[in-house]
Amino acid sequence: MSMSITFTKLDYIWLSLLIAAIIVFILWLISRRLKRVEIDSFSQEKIKKQWQEIENLLSQDSASAWKLAVLEADKLLDYTLKAIGLPGKDLGERLRAAAYNYSKIREVWPAHKVRNRLVHEAEYQLDKRTARRAVEQFKKALKILRAL
Repeated sequence: MSMSITFTKLDYIWLSLLIAAIIVFILWLISRRLKRVEIDSFSQEKIKKQWQEIENLLSQDSASAWKLAVLEADKLLDYTLKAIGLPGKDLGERLRAAAYNYSKIREVWPAHKVRNRLVHEAEYQLDKRTARRAVEQFKKALKILRAL
């Protein structure tokens, strides 16, 4: 006794839709994995110019200049993450979103924490070594994002 399976036209349509949906989903996953958002040339020039100013601040022999360098570097990273379209209400949320495509971006968290201490702790004293290390971490993050 043999059984035969028959397909109706509707069965072929549903099967075709299922296959198409699977293909679209696979392509979406691949594109998310390979996606590298580029920063437009105007934004990139602005970033490079601002970075030069940050390095100038860091080279000064003034605690207030070092503080400003860290604050500006943090702000520049936030601007860059916004420029590539990352979601979030603040830099912390955008950094978490960025970590999905740029895993090494997590290395900037200590620098962002220095910024937070500067802003939220009135008694926090920033030394040049800490400022230089924080700015260097911001620079690495901007390089990871291909902004510098």
